[in-house]
Amino acid sequence: MTRIRVPFNFIGLILIFSLLFVINAFSASIDDLEIIPMVTLEQIGGHSANVAVDPTNNRPHVIWVKEGDMKHVYRKSDGSWSSAEIIDDDTRIVFGGDEHSYPLRNVGMTFDETGKMHIVYCTQNGMIWYKTWYNGSWSGSIQVVNTTPSKINLDIAIFNNKIYVIYEEGANDLLYYVVRTGSTWGAPVPLGSGEFPYLYASNSGYLYVLARMKGDPRSAIFKYMSTSDSDWTNVTGIDGAVGHLGTNPNMTIVNGNIYVSWCDKTLAEYDGTFYETAMYCSSAPEPGNGTWNHYVGGDTIMFANTSGPYMRVTSFSDGTLMYYNSRRANEQIRVLEGGVWSDSLAAPWDDGVSELAQAGMTVWVAHSSFNTSGWYNEKYGPITVTGVKNNGQEILDPTTITSAVKVNTTNLKLTFNSVSGASSYNVYRGTSPDFVPDRQNGTNRVASAIIDQDGGTAGVQWTDTGNVAGNAAVNYYYAVTALNGSESEPSEIYGEFDFNLITTPTTDFNEIALPLNVANISDASDLASAILNCTSVAYWEPTIQGYYQYIPGLSSTNFVVYAGYPYYVNVVDNSIFTITGTLTDPTYSLVTTPTTDFNEIMLPLDRSDITLASQLQADITSCTSVAYWDASIQGYYQYIPGLSSTDFTTTIGYPYYVNVTSDVSWPSGSTVNARSALAKGTGNAASALTVPHMVYGSIPRSENQIALVKAWLNDDASAFVTTTSPGSQLKDGVFALQIASLPNGWAIGKNLNIACLDSKGNTVFESNIVLTDQAADKVLNLTNTVTELPSSYTLTQNYPNPFNPETLIRYALPQDDYVKLNVYNTMGQQIRTLVDGQKSAGSYQVVWNGKNDSGLNVPSGMYFYVMESSNFKKQMKAILIR
Repeated sequence: MTRIRVPFNFIGLILIFSLLFVINAFSASIDDLEIIPMVTLEQIGGHSANVAVDPTNNRPHVIWVKEGDMKHVYRKSDGSWSSAEIIDDDTRIVFGGDEHSYPLRNVGMTFDETGKMHIVYCTQNGMIWYKTWYNGSWSGSIQVVNTTPSKINLDIAIFNNKIYVIYEEGANDLLYYVVRTGSTWGAPVPLGSGEFPYLYASNSGYLYVLARMKGDPRSAIFKYMSTSDSDWTNVTGIDGAVGHLGTNPNMTIVNGNIYVSWCDKTLAEYDGTFYETAMYCSSAPEPGNGTWNHYVGGDTIMFANTSGPYMRVTSFSDGTLMYYNSRRANEQIRVLEGGVWSDSLAAPWDDGVSELAQAGMTVWVAHSSFNTSGWYNEKYGPITVTGVKNNGQEILDPTTITSAVKVNTTNLKLTFNSVSGASSYNVYRGTSPDFVPDRQNGTNRVASAIIDQDGGTAGVQWTDTGNVAGNAAVNYYYAVTALNGSESEPSEIYGEFDFNLITTPTTDFNEIALPLNVANISDASDLASAILNCTSVAYWEPTIQGYYQYIPGLSSTNFVVYAGYPYYVNVVDNSIFTITGTLTDPTYSLVTTPTTDFNEIMLPLDRSDITLASQLQADITSCTSVAYWDASIQGYYQYIPGLSSTDFTTTIGYPYYVNVTSDVSWPSGSTVNARSALAKGTGNAASALTVPHMVYGSIPRSENQIALVKAWLNDDASAFVTTTSPGSQLKDGVFALQIASLPNGWAIGKNLNIACLDSKGNTVFESNIVLTDQAADKVLNLTNTVTELPSSYTLTQNYPNPFNPETLIRYALPQDDYVKLNVYNTMGQQIRTLVDGQKSAGSYQVVWNGKNDSGLNVPSGMYFYVMESSNFKKQMKAILIR
């Protein structure tokens, strides 16, 4: 390999651009670089290796494809690599599953600031899919677009709170991009012809596309958009190839400057036998719409016996620019020293393609080897990962918070791992789970340059003496950095969360969730032990629409508990339950059943955008209702879409019931609910249900004339709910009755009676409905029961007359009165009392069955029935014929 001087007519131009693009921190030399020993992840048949770094702990993750499966590893805190796991792709065959179709980059991956990994990949049937990983758990796959998979290359980036995916489709090498806003993927948008596309999101508020034009002549494709743009701005002439660009370009952003690596397609003769290719680096200030310097580094780098190398450019956290090739022969690494390229350092990978990710002063390189057998064949591989470490300035590794313990009513003691070389630590605190430590200005720093407060205990201890625990209205979150001249990247976010638990005059159940990964709580008995004065723990099982309950001391009732899920806890005294741990990111499999369709969820910590039940209902596909348990009334409040008076506030980290009309996964993916031990449709549904079920309707008269609405089951008239019961209301002429408040529960198919009462307790309207398995039943018809009052006292002739064996006697009262109605024989003896008591004004009827007060049949003959009240007396004849 040789270095040649640039022709004389370029020297002046180079000097000008050297002044324009001064980089403040290019301090390392090639001698400062250290190659971390290469690790082989897959020996034969692997391809499409990619790497990304988790910003919460600076650990690299590598994903690659082999025989239709995606595999995943990550670097552990002790420097070793995890065992390779096959990513559950729902039996889909990832493109590249046969020996003749190995794309260069079939997996795109990135991390967001919370430590969630986002990936896209293509399957053999031509579909592009999206999937996430967080804290050891994978979401299900969501389809992004259906495309043609031939020679697919794709990438993913997070920008302006949206997810962007770019891909190269089909044999014609057409570029498209797709945007995900919220939980919705848009339609593919064409970007024209091109190959090998990349996406780059910068801290300056720009998103970039870099690719290679298809065919000849060709150059680099470069586009950008800002956070306020709705479309791309195209920039031309970023390379000096003048239509002779070689293999796919690559870029990085350092101190506000863009650096693009590229090589010339033209081969120059070298020593009469071999050929060499010129490689370049272009630069311009962000966003790249100014003048480009095509010759960063002064000299043109010539690689001998090489055609079409894959050039890569990146930087370390101190600003040192690193430049290397990964394809063909003579893989070499260089850095920019004093404005010129350094001598080379041999790279450990062989012929293939590399993807890279920067983590502080280390660059991680995932490499897919082509071997010597060709581009597309079964000998693809091995897959390796290598680290290039810059020792020019020591950058400390981030620490890890291992626990936070409540040491009194308000204070927390944090414990975190010590970091080699650290002299002290900074602690940051926020009140939201997505807070970002302000390392520049220290606005949310609560401890500076602290040292271990408890030298006799493993790890580093520090106590936050602020009022940060035991207050359910405010939760706190922490991050720690290591110090030794410079400050490390922050640790993973660690949270503190409080629940206010209360007792009531009735039952004492409170519903909580576990929004954090809590150490030492793995089952119901652990949870009961962790809560002061807790006597029972239960959870709602949606597949049977019923509860499972743990009773302390009865081991057969114990069950496993999972972070991110809701639980009921019964307490015999008021208390504050404090939990601490790392953040959860659950996905719920919501199911329908042969009975009701309610499922319990926790509003995830990253969904602070949802603040109302109506927003939660709208966010969940096929959701028809949302409810929550109010411990103070030991009952439910329920939101019904379209009934605004039932809407209520929601809070992240708290549990809610949601009713769905079809099976759905939420927030995204299709991961099976880890807690469900029973398959859909198994088990016996409870005969008496206490799940939320609203019955509601409009009253024809104004609210002022109706004082109370009451409901009861046909076969249980003694048990009823009213509009004063928990979770029920009478407002603006609309009543809503929470049937879960029925003392003995309810059941599908039961007949429910409804009565609307005035202030005197008189029934003004009535109706009845059959309860269904829906989230709510609406009463459509209310019958008016009020009739005209009689104008006078009346006693009518019995009917039939003569009679056998019974007859009907009618009477009426114009006012409330005390009434007697007796039957006498012809001798004047009273033989039967039919009515004896106070009656309200109205019309009545009574049946005489021809028996006396002793229950014996009286003989045939004439009888007299006499009605008496305060102002009325009348006698009528009745004839009984046996």
